[in-house]
Amino acid sequence: MKGIPKFHAKAMGYCSYRTACQYPSGKNSLKQPTVRLTGNTLYLPKLKGGVKLVLHHSLPEDAHIENVTLSMEMDGSVHASICYSYTLLVDMTLQEAAMDGAHPEGTTFLGLDYSQHDFYVDNGGRKANYPKYYRKSEERLALLQRKLSHKEKNSQNYRKLLKQIRKLHTKIKNQRKDFLQKESTRLVKAYDVIVVEDLDLRGMGGALSLGKNLHDNGFGMFRNMLAYKLRRKGSCLVKVDRWFPSSKTCSCCGHVLESLELSDRTYVCPACGNTMDRDVNAAVNICEEGKRIFPDYLKKILQEEQEASDKAKRKGRQKAA
Repeated sequence: MKGIPKFHAKAMGYCSYRTACQYPSGKNSLKQPTVRLTGNTLYLPKLKGGVKLVLHHSLPEDAHIENVTLSMEMDGSVHASICYSYTLLVDMTLQEAAMDGAHPEGTTFLGLDYSQHDFYVDNGGRKANYPKYYRKSEERLALLQRKLSHKEKNSQNYRKLLKQIRKLHTKIKNQRKDFLQKESTRLVKAYDVIVVEDLDLRGMGGALSLGKNLHDNGFGMFRNMLAYKLRRKGSCLVKVDRWFPSSKTCSCCGHVLESLELSDRTYVCPACGNTMDRDVNAAVNICEEGKRIFPDYLKKILQEEQEASDKAKRKGRQKAA
């Protein structure tokens, strides 16, 4: 196809190409950069002419393109990921307050408890109601894979079916990613600080009864999206310690149960008689714990970012020397 790059990857399924943008200087300062975006057309050094794009969003006016990565999905579609730097104004109110060991009045907190069935439940009892895209397409996927097993390998009909399977997998991935992006953006716009549990998602993913749902909803990807979007806002995603007894603790009186089975979906406190949904009770406890540790947590993140920045600067000076 005209304008689409041809990948020559030794490893099957890995088709990616990155090119750095070079800005001419000296006698060539009047020449254009090697990578540039004009309207919806992307110009790259190894491709003749420009490549027309369907832009997700426009670049900021002061954007400085660093590099571009072209990658091809399993269904044959090609994506261009543009890495650029720009000036971003960040609200420093929360960071300044964290340095003083507090948070400003009116700061809105949201606690999220991971739910196998509903993706998450917040401290207000609201549920995400994740559409479960993989589960919906599972029957269709099984049918295509069963047909594929009856075809002669590398035959024309085999390749046609394989293309359909790859296209379906790509569709499920894009549906999942679209939901997570929209949901994370909505929450970040509505709340200043979001609190979650630091769950061992890798360990949970290996469990027979939990793994498929976990891989379907992409909760780890969701946490990463919340983290970088909150940092751009000047806040942070607070992760409560995984050993914090959020499900066993009563959100009204603080009583901690000795044991609580996963099958027990209603929390009943023997001390004060509080009865409520198990996930809502856990989300309330996560939110309150997040409020308590937020100043120290944000301060720690700022220190780690500063140390990483100083380390990168030292490496840059050593290379220049």
